[in-house]
Amino acid sequence: MTRELRVVAEFDRGTLIAATSGSEYVIQGKDHAYYVPDKARLDAGLQRVRETETTDAYRDGEVGFDWEAIRDTVSAMEIVERAEQEVMNHTGGDIGDVRRRGIRRRSRGVDDHVTVPAGVVKFADPEADEECGAVRDPVERGLLWGTLKDRVLADMRDIELQYQNDVQRSGLLTARLPLVVLRDGEETMVAYLAAHDHTNPYLARFFDLELETVQEILECYSSEGLE
Repeated sequence: MTRELRVVAEFDRGTLIAATSGSEYVIQGKDHAYYVPDKARLDAGLQRVRETETTDAYRDGEVGFDWEAIRDTVSAMEIVERAEQEVMNHTGGDIGDVRRRGIRRRSRGVDDHVTVPAGVVKFADPEADEECGAVRDPVERGLLWGTLKDRVLADMRDIELQYQNDVQRSGLLTARLPLVVLRDGEETMVAYLAAHDHTNPYLARFFDLELETVQEILECYSSEGLE
């Protein structure tokens, strides 16, 4: 079973990669997409450096590190290839190891290797044969998520916005929204909830908007991600 992986969009803070069937027969899970944040690449790069060589090779001056060089030791495509091996049939959402934040740590004297770092989001195909599966197109959701993160975190390079799996499964009345999203206004809230797979009719009803207005908001976000 093989898949074709292609980069759909490069964002300021991450990369969106689509995974489509590369064979003549149906693959379980069908087509989907992954958003790989630069922070995940940094965590994976730091893990690799610690496992294969001394960190001294990446020192930038006497006390600091060349974080960009460490991040570039692992590509977004490589992380997606790992995810395809380890969690291909996962329903969706943040599929990274959130306990260790993607960094190798010592636990009870044993070194743990994290395959997929935290923050990597899988957007599942709505046609996948899964209970409580996705509704929206996976690439659309990935574009919404990548654009939204770039917008709300534009002036906060050291802050990361985590995908919340529970928001994807909750109703609109109980969904949790981060303060940076709330601060940015109604359109950002709509895009955030749509990226978490809430549908246009429900969003229009909840925010008291015309359905066409919701569609225009989301199209604006999606198209910005492709520029």
